[in-house]
Amino acid sequence: MEVVNDIDEPFVEKEWIGQDKKYDWEKLPGYITCARHEVMEIPPDFLSRSCLPKPNLSVTEFFSCELLRLSSEIISSKINVWFNADRPNIGYDVMISRPIPSADFINRLDAASGQAWIGGANSIVDHQYNDGRDRLPLWIISFWKEVAWC
Repeated sequence: MEVVNDIDEPFVEKEWIGQDKKYDWEKLPGYITCARHEVMEIPPDFLSRSCLPKPNLSVTEFFSCELLRLSSEIISSKINVWFNADRPNIGYDVMISRPIPSADFINRLDAASGQAWIGGANSIVDHQYNDGRDRLPLWIISFWKEVAWC
């Protein structure tokens, strides 16, 4: 069986995004899953401003870190209403000042994010603030996962 290395192929957004394609990372070409990975990657300049503890901290130093709070709000809305085609409109300072959803809800968002992205989503709707007008970048899911893990 010949293995095809297709991750170096160019990703042409207009051929994939919003074209009624199914996101199945096991069947899609590697360059598509790489493109999604890039969208979900937390920008280094955001990481340097965020509250995530550095991996080399001692236990004492870790416990002195101020992590974002987990929201105690129960989210009953359907996952698909959290994704939107609008571009993000929220700055870094706002993103690191708000509580994050529960780990379970973050995992549900993460599971749905591939299909939402290939369907044309550019942002996460923050229904908890500003009457749902705030749009966060898709990579906020990756950041929330890291915070929840900590």
